[in-house]
This record gives sequence, structure tokens and C-alpha cells, in this order.
Amino acid sequence: MRIRRRVAVAAIALLAALTAGCAAPPDPAAWLLEPVPFTPGGDAVDVGYGHDQLVPDGAGGFWGASSTTRLHVDATGATLAHFNVDISEIGARMPLLAPLTATELLVADRFDVRLGIRDNTSGATREVETLFADGRFASIAAIAARDRSAYVALLGSSALDAPVMFTLEIVRLGLDDGSRAVLHTEPVTAIPAIGDGSGPRVRLDVQEDGSILLATPAGLSLLAPDGTELSRIDSREAMSALALGAPDEVLWWSQPAEAPVSTTSASAAPVRFEVRGGSAEARASIERHSRCDDGRALRRVSTGGGALQTTARLPFLCDGRAAVWTGSAWIVAIGGEGDGVLVRVTPPRAGV
Repeated sequence: MRIRRRVAVAAIALLAALTAGCAAPPDPAAWLLEPVPFTPGGDAVDVGYGHDQLVPDGAGGFWGASSTTRLHVDATGATLAHFNVDISEIGARMPLLAPLTATELLVADRFDVRLGIRDNTSGATREVETLFADGRFASIAAIAARDRSAYVALLGSSALDAPVMFTLEIVRLGLDDGSRAVLHTEPVTAIPAIGDGSGPRVRLDVQEDGSILLATPAGLSLLAPDGTELSRIDSREAMSALALGAPDEVLWWSQPAEAPVSTTSASAAPVRFEVRGGSAEARASIERHSRCDDGRALRRVSTGGGALQTTARLPFLCDGRAAVWTGSAWIVAIGGEGDGVLVRVTPPRAGV
């Protein structure tokens, strides 16, 4: 298949050769940031294009999506697949992904309001029968999956004014029985000058107990399985992003209005981090996307006990696009065309 053009080839081996045998081991009490190489055409690169979607593959690896390009990296860091999907496929142009099974992904198109299931073994995608044909919805803003149910964030049509108001509905769809339930409804605002024109940034995920994490420009919400709001942190971040981590923990980009940071743990101490390996271009991109002086930050948030609590404000990667938890580390996407980097972010072994 034709792979994405204009991937910037990075000399990963050069830096490794310069530092091999002389670098001190990583500080176990510091966060470790490492550019993730991939092999689009046999050549290892670690700088290329931006990923707006990252989801786990169920085996410690992850899938990434950028327009029609798909990337699959396994738990060891090896590239398993890198290809373009046909523009006519569901989820091709402005893709949304969610892990469904070990071999299937839930996929959606933001503006076609279509939902599908992609078989990663055969490469075939089948459309899911849904009730989106009534014309009430302008787009699908986010998707998630849990236990053969699809969770879909739907944005209602809006007038062409500024700020633009949308109605957001969180709908649970039974993929086997065709059931449909509206779990949550709230208004959201998008400022047209911010973002890529695709409407307000919304992120959605579902924890093992069925509770729902919802990030919008207005904040981060923890919802009970029936959609009842349990806890909320208000925010002013139009380009919010979210990733489930270890049990009862998420990674969240925000500009809170203001969320307290817990002082009951070591997280109150200064947070240390190290950048290791990678090409000079990748390390420069990490540095650029870690300089935010407008209040944005990457935050570690606890969801335990039905309440949201910021436990650490992290001093790096404050300008992220997407993230995914792989079981021992986050993969964080930063940058765009020409400076996009996937960064493996490993928490301290000795605590934060």
C-alpha cells in the first residue's frame, strides 16, 4: 500500500551511538520520556506527522490514526503495520478509533455520522446499524467501547454564530442487540478561531467499572454508568485531551479554573523528568511542545472513590494531541506534519 508521504527521516542510530556505553542509567524517581521509532518503509524514523487518535491494541501496543494513515506498534516498540486506508472507508478522513476486541476496532467518521467495526485481520470494515439518520446530529465528537457496547458523543447542529453552541449527547449503543440509551446531555461551546474547524474537542473513555470519563472545552467530568455526573473539574482548554491509565487514573491536558493539586502524597514535591534517546529532531520537538506559558498543562488525575482529584501537574508535553496507556507507560502524541513525535512517558518507579 502507498504509505504517507513527507515522513521526516530521523537519524536515530546516530544519537544512540554517541551515548552508548557512557550514559548514566535513568533516575528511577524521575519521569522518563523516550521518542518512539517506527518503520514506515523499512527505515526507522521518530519524527513525522501528528497523531490525533491513539488507542490500545489489547496486547501492550497501540494503534495510531492521522487522516487516512494507520500505524500499529507492538509492546516491544516494533512496527507491525503502517498503511493508508481507502478514502471511502468509515473513519478515513477525520478518524475516531476505539478498541473493541483483540482483533477489532470501533471506527467512526466525525462528519459522516457513521459508525463501523474494522476487522484488523482481514482489513474489512462493516457499518453498524444505528439511529443517526434523523438529521439531529452534526457530527460524532468521540467514541469509546466497553463490553460490546459503543459509547458515542454526538454533537447537535448549531447556528453559525460565535461562540458556537452545540448540544452534546452521550449515547450507549448495544452492538449485538441494537439497544440505544441516551446517558448524558450538556451544552458545549466552540470558538471558531480555535482548533481545526471540526467543532469542540471532546474526549470520551469508559473505565472497567462502567463509569465514563468525558473531557470537553468546559472541563473533565466523571459520570456514573447511567450518565449521572459524579464529579467535575472545570476547565478553559478548547483542545482538551484524555487517556485512561492505571486503575483509577487518567492523563488530562487542561487549563483548570482552578483544580487543587493533592498535597497528601509525594506528588507535592517537584516533578523531575529525563528525555532519553531519539534523534536530535525528536528531542527538539519534545522541548518545543513542553513550553506552554498560558496555563495549559499535562495533569495526572485520580478517579478513585467517584471523585476527580489532580495529583500531579507535569512540567512536560503541555501541548499534546492524544495519549494512550500501554500497561506500563503512556504514549503521547505531540506536534504535526514535520515535527510529530510519539513519546513513551514512563512514570517514576520510586513514586512521583
